[in-house]
Amino acid sequence: NLEGVNRDINSSQKIEYDKITGALEGELTNEELELIGKGLKIAYHGATYLHYELRDKLNKEETLPKTKDEMDNLIKNDPDGDWIKLNPNEAQCHQYKKIEKIEEGESKLVDRENQLNTKYVNNLTGQEAVYNFETGELDLNPSIKGTYNYFTGRMPVSKDENGLKFNWNFEMTNASNGCINVNISDLTNGLGHVVCDLIPYYIGGNVRGKDPDKIYYKEKQK
Repeated sequence: NLEGVNRDINSSQKIEYDKITGALEGELTNEELELIGKGLKIAYHGATYLHYELRDKLNKEETLPKTKDEMDNLIKNDPDGDWIKLNPNEAQCHQYKKIEKIEEGESKLVDRENQLNTKYVNNLTGQEAVYNFETGELDLNPSIKGTYNYFTGRMPVSKDENGLKFNWNFEMTNASNGCINVNISDLTNGLGHVVCDLIPYYIGGNVRGKDPDKIYYKEKQK
């Protein structure tokens, strides 16, 4: 039966999974159901492996600059290189929600306010690097750290006090036949980034299983 597979499917997928298996229960033999269950299990683990374990391997943390100063110097000495610094809106997924504050030996959690990590992306390799707001060092907290991007494009969208605004600043050139050619590689890469990088993050977080709380504990950094 499919009991063992049910345990491997997380709650957000269980409703749809139950619909599929429930519809098949009266139509197929136990052996056929077991084969289908094994196939679903393999497909599930294969897809989630791409999001969790493979991203970790491809981001190659050991090759990243260890501090924000090192990264800034790298960009300064090679301004046309592949590393770029993102603005705070583009680094929202890598910020702490609460910061531990210690006063007179007592610990309490406060809002992070303007204490923001800094995020960099390599547009060639897809690597990300996130540096801690306090230490300036590479932040390797599993729920905060940089994650590999399968697509490195950025959606042509910005956010201000009036909400979201799309910036369609694509290169347009006149072709010999009088038609206009539009370079939409930024759009396709941006959409790829949303589908393959952002949506999996919002569904499954950074960590297989329960994503750790985004709380910065000062005592744990010592």
